[in-house]
Amino acid sequence: MPVVALAGKVDIIATENKRLNIDAAFSIVNAPMSLTDALNNVGKLIENTTTNIVSLWISNKASE
Repeated sequence: MPVVALAGKVDIIATENKRLNIDAAFSIVNAPMSLTDALNNVGKLIENTTTNIVSLWISNKASE
């Protein structure tokens, strides 16, 4: 089972992901915004990022 991390900011490199047993890490913040704006919109930001990740996963599965 792949392990995916969602965060406000992703500031680690791929080798660090591997050490932490994370297959992929994604930032939920898709544009410059204040912390207040990010917190006020966290639900939608997580939803959008998750939708993109699931779409990628489905696309990958369809091509196998």
